[in-house]
Amino acid sequence: MKIGVVTYSTRSDNYGQVLQYLATQEFLKEFGHEVYLLRRFQKKDSLIKKILKPAYRFVKNIICSNSKNDKFQMQMKMFSSWRTQSAKSEKKHPRYFEKFRKTFFKIEEDDGSFFEKKQFDAFCSGSDQIWADDVFFYYLEFAPINSIRFSMASSIGYREITESFVERVKKPLSKYSFITVRENSAAELCRRAGRSDARVVLDPTFLLSHDKYRQFASKEKKTKPFIFLYLLGADISVSVDRIYDFAEKNGFEIKYVASQGREDKFPKIYATMEEWLGLLADAEYVITNSFHGMALSIIHHKKFVVFPVIGVLSTMNERLENVANTFCLSDRIYRGNMDVLFELIDWSKTDFVIAQNRDLMSSLIRSLNK
Repeated sequence: MKIGVVTYSTRSDNYGQVLQYLATQEFLKEFGHEVYLLRRFQKKDSLIKKILKPAYRFVKNIICSNSKNDKFQMQMKMFSSWRTQSAKSEKKHPRYFEKFRKTFFKIEEDDGSFFEKKQFDAFCSGSDQIWADDVFFYYLEFAPINSIRFSMASSIGYREITESFVERVKKPLSKYSFITVRENSAAELCRRAGRSDARVVLDPTFLLSHDKYRQFASKEKKTKPFIFLYLLGADISVSVDRIYDFAEKNGFEIKYVASQGREDKFPKIYATMEEWLGLLADAEYVITNSFHGMALSIIHHKKFVVFPVIGVLSTMNERLENVANTFCLSDRIYRGNMDVLFELIDWSKTDFVIAQNRDLMSSLIRSLNK
């Protein structure tokens, strides 16, 4: 089948965003499908819209600042500042994410109204927090009436499930052949919208083996054992100075990649996607505050420690905790002792969970041809 996948795909330093689509694409290709990343571009605004937009944003900001959901608004402002910082960083230190996408992904761009004319057999709502958005492109409302629709680990993030939102998604969700989601809250949304068959699955990155990821990784000669430090902009309870002191005390070099708003005094590697995959694959240990840093560490059997996020973005810890509990690795979440990094991990247990998830997803994908 020719399958079109919708997901987020434009950030210049969000490694997880690229990884989750890469995994979705490669997994679907294993079943003989031809896979395309569908991107929606906006039509140009009319002159009157250009004039009214600033006024609309001004009024919206006043309303939001007075809303009860202050924490959510603060999160949105922080994400916005990250995007601004990422854009500046990309000009100074390009990571060439778009080059990676155009090299390894088949991409179709449209305003959403003409995809149906390109004769896709099926459409997929991909992973990431696409269902947190009010953009119903991600619920495949543009798809032709009789086309196959399915969801691969779609997420609603931290969105509040209101009755109005439940009513809004009932119709589009009713047309899906199957629905898989990334967290229990998304499954609850589906249940309330009449889809009690929605299943909670692992992030798509767990569908690929470490050998498959190595095919996309840069191949550099490994010199000596090192710690791969990968930090997002969200605050953690330990200073980066302490992490470097810990590494020096134990005789390890640090190779540090920062993204999504992270700024500090330490030298960094502005890694391409291929370099990032190579660094993680070659690392002796991994220290991170990133969900996908944790996920790839598990896949590659790397001893790791994850720092929970503090402050306004602490809600990001939910999926860290969920995955840690799923794999019986809750001890890898930092509780005050970084020496946990060196403790042994029973990888047979994690591999069993990954295999079960892959078997479930395989059976669902095969069902599309019936």
